[in-house]
Amino acid sequence: ANRAELMAFTATALAGPGRVGMLHVDLDRFKDINDTHGHSAGDAILVHIAAALLTVLRPGDLAARLGGDEFVICCPDIPSLDALRAIGDRLAQAINQPVLWQDRWLTCSASIGADLAPAGDTSVEGLFQRSDFALYEAKKAGRDQMAAYDEAVHQRHAAQQELGADLTTAVRTGTLTFMFQPIL
Repeated sequence: ANRAELMAFTATALAGPGRVGMLHVDLDRFKDINDTHGHSAGDAILVHIAAALLTVLRPGDLAARLGGDEFVICCPDIPSLDALRAIGDRLAQAINQPVLWQDRWLTCSASIGADLAPAGDTSVEGLFQRSDFALYEAKKAGRDQMAAYDEAVHQRHAAQQELGADLTTAVRTGTLTFMFQPIL
């Protein structure tokens, strides 16, 4: 599916009675595979990812490819964050399997961000954004792992946004000064 279909599907799922989870998946070092072996090697990895998704997702889940190596999975009627993590863990294991391409074994891993929408939440963008924040936490922690969105992730993100806004204001108003101290 594409982004529009994902967003429509997620909106419908959020309007339903069950909880909705989202997994934000980004392939680690996918660009290196394309740069080293060519785009046909990257295509072989993408076919491998599609097969991994088919084996792991439950009936009723939807996977969307948003960009070159970015995928988002919407899991409606998921009972808990642990159940969502279990899907993410199985997906990571499937992705980590080596791929035979032109007599070479290619390996790929994925960083995964997970979020479970709070009960009654109908914000598609909120769920998407929180799973994306969790993805960056997984990447920041060293890649090839999964991170779930929680209050600590929220606090770090809010602090980074506040610092960015403060720095932008300081530059705009001329209140940011630089001091240099020579070291001899």
